Amino acid sequence: DHSSHSQEQERAEEENSLELPVLPLRIHSAGQTKLATFDAASLLNFDPSTIGESLVTESPPMTLTTDVTTNLKEITKQLEAPIEKLVVACDGICTALEPIIDVLLSSLKQVLRPTTHLGFLREDVLAAASRIASRNNQPTLKDEITKECVAANQFKANLDDNSEEARLKASRQTLDAKRKKITDEIKRLRKGCLRLMHPS
Repeated sequence: DHSSHSQEQERAEEENSLELPVLPLRIHSAGQTKLATFDAASLLNFDPSTIGESLVTESPPMTLTTDVTTNLKEITKQLEAPIEKLVVACDGICTALEPIIDVLLSSLKQVLRPTTHLGFLREDVLAAASRIASRNNQPTLKDEITKECVAANQFKANLDDNSEEARLKASRQTLDAKRKKITDEIKRLRKGCLRLMHPS
């Protein structure tokens, strides 16, 4: 009996030695330090299937301080600017986002982080804006081209009229020369006939 009692006592001491202690932890969050406990023994009963539930139920809601709210409003105000202005002056977004990025939810970080790199799109955005402006100015350009075409056609018509007048004038001079030549030929023939009729 004494031997069995000793064995039971040794077994109890061994089981007690397997129990893991509850360790105090310090949790730092948003400038505040909280004292919490971590039960290492609970790891022995860990069920991986409950990890999703624990993430949802144990995640504390994000509390917005005055600075965070103010900076988010400032970022929102800047993002309302036209894109061609935003890509030129996006430093304000970086300045407002940098101090608060660590306290934002991951989903909000994923949305806001790319806005700090808008400056890299400056060349493409300004080129696209220039093409859009040129396209918007096309009606005015078409009107100007139409007016120029009308003026050019009128000028050409005037030249054609002058050319026609010059052609008619040249043709008349040619006809006058032919008529004079025919008249001179008739006079010559008449003189020849008179000589034949009245030889000396």
